[in-house]
Amino acid sequence: MSAKTPDVSFSFDSRKELPDLAVEVIFSSGSVEDLKKYLALEVSEVWYWQDNQLTFYFLTAGKYVEVANSVCLSQLSAKELASFVNRGLAESPLTIKSDFLQSLG
Repeated sequence: MSAKTPDVSFSFDSRKELPDLAVEVIFSSGSVEDLKKYLALEVSEVWYWQDNQLTFYFLTAGKYVEVANSVCLSQLSAKELASFVNRGLAESPLTIKSDFLQSLG
């Protein structure tokens, strides 16, 4: 099995060799089949961005399950975060950032 490198990854609370959260942006290649590679690495959470939609997967009981809200960042829902990302095509990043931070409370 080849190594999988996410488009973006994050570790929380401390520096780690493997991330807590991996983000995959799929334009022309790649699929949720890549979850198998992340499973082997035991990455806790994987987000997929494809066709202007965001899907969150969380590792539990040895498999990934789709979840509506991030487990690592519990205030984020896939639907809400996707709406902010999609606004980036037509609105100022400063306005989007302000609205996003306000939505987090």
